[in-house]
Amino acid sequence: MKTCVLILSVSGLALSSLQAATVAVEAFDNATVQPGGPRSGSSGDAFFNVEGSANGSFASYGVADFAPGPLGTVTDITSMTLSLSQSNAGFTTDGGLNLYLDTSVSLSSIEPGSSPLAYDGSDPGTATDVSDGDLTLISLGTVTFTETASGDVDVFNLTLSPTAEAEILARLNASETIRVVIGTGDSTVAATYAGFSNSSFAGPTLTIEYVPEPSSGLLVMGGLSGLGLLRRRMRDGSPRVSSLDAV
Repeated sequence: MKTCVLILSVSGLALSSLQAATVAVEAFDNATVQPGGPRSGSSGDAFFNVEGSANGSFASYGVADFAPGPLGTVTDITSMTLSLSQSNAGFTTDGGLNLYLDTSVSLSSIEPGSSPLAYDGSDPGTATDVSDGDLTLISLGTVTFTETASGDVDVFNLTLSPTAEAEILARLNASETIRVVIGTGDSTVAATYAGFSNSSFAGPTLTIEYVPEPSSGLLVMGGLSGLGLLRRRMRDGSPRVSSLDAV
């Protein structure tokens, strides 16, 4: 009886996985892109700032790269959130942010010294490199940064248009990098967050709730059902393996 209860519990888990699954992944790289290009040195990885044009040479937008890894075949995305840990300074200032997905076929380097990216205040509302062709952006929504305390986590729900969802599905199923870009929503904002190598707080984290391809879940359930049948036969004194079982 104990064995049957265990099998039913695991089968129930497999059934629920057919409905939705969740993956949360921290960025493996990020950049604070200033007028001179991505911020260099260890601070360029440890911090992740988005600052409006009023901040002069420190004006910047943020780029974060995520690798959710092989997830099997994904058929649908039910929700996606971006979590950012505040890492505040004396210049931190509330303001609007614009969130984007980079759909470029080949993603531009974000490494200091080799990246073509640079903050460009002439791109209205984004201050990113759209006009230069180094980024191809689809909106994921607009949000507001409000300073609270370092270590506090801002969780932003991303708005997925049909085009954005199709692009993310394609990248998930190909195990390709998902790049999120955060542009300035106004000239005075200075949103200060932790980067992926920050020693105190988590870096940018992408959480995706998705629906896996049904066949993989059904195979798991079929295997569990077969295991339950074999154990019942063993309990009843039936042969462990018959010619039918072997097939």
